[in-house]
Amino acid sequence: QFTTDTLTDSLCIVGFPKGLLYAKTNPGIELDGKPTDSDFFMKILDCYPDGRQFFVVQGAMNARAREWNRLYANGIEDDNAPYSNIETGKLYEYLFQFMPIGYTFGKGHRIKVLITSSDFPRYQSNANVPINDGEFFRRKPGDGRTYVFQGVEYAPRKSVQRIAFSPEFPTQIILPVYGK
Repeated sequence: QFTTDTLTDSLCIVGFPKGLLYAKTNPGIELDGKPTDSDFFMKILDCYPDGRQFFVVQGAMNARAREWNRLYANGIEDDNAPYSNIETGKLYEYLFQFMPIGYTFGKGHRIKVLITSSDFPRYQSNANVPINDGEFFRRKPGDGRTYVFQGVEYAPRKSVQRIAFSPEFPTQIILPVYGK
């Protein structure tokens, strides 16, 4: 989670916020370089001076759909965009397109950004296993179900997500600021 300093003036956003995330996932050190899948969520919250926090908007990303999301976020609709597993331990760029929003953060408020890899039960949890092309693995946490990928049976697994922050990998939220 990341929180801004206290806003010295109100800040109005109108439009489609975007999120740029550089991250890698690792469901086990022995699996480096092997295929997997994961989810990422970026939430924006309004932190009031009295400590209350309110949800403003969220972006969601399935790693397998990263190319489709990148095209969509740049205004390109392509139903043939590839869906592909990611490699364990490899850094990827994810471009989020949030839903449209019109919102004003008040003077004295702070903006909080939360980055997570799950939002269950709002969204189905990700088993962090590779998925065959054209298939989908529906599950609930702790259901004990497995999935077969290219003849190998996988059980759902926990993953460690690492987010990169540097000039080379500038993870960020891009807000459509209205006015001056």
